[in-house]
Amino acid sequence: MRIIARHLGKPWMELGRQLGFSAGELEALESDFRSHGHVETVYQLLLKWKQKMGKRNCRVGTVAEKLIRIGKTDVVAMLKV
Repeated sequence: MRIIARHLGKPWMELGRQLGFSAGELEALESDFRSHGHVETVYQLLLKWKQKMGKRNCRVGTVAEKLIRIGKTDVVAMLKV
């Protein structure tokens, strides 16, 4: 999760939408963690997704697939999928 958080960049909201978050949930995350910086906001997004999905359904491959959909193949290449 830290690799994605550090290297995702601006399309984090697009990834959030791909992971099933609503616009309101994404705006709340941005507001809650704005003072902590971009990396922490993305990390919290991924943490919330992990909690939402549960251990059995939380897969790196799923996130990698969504990253590919939003054109972030460079981040996928950094993951050990």
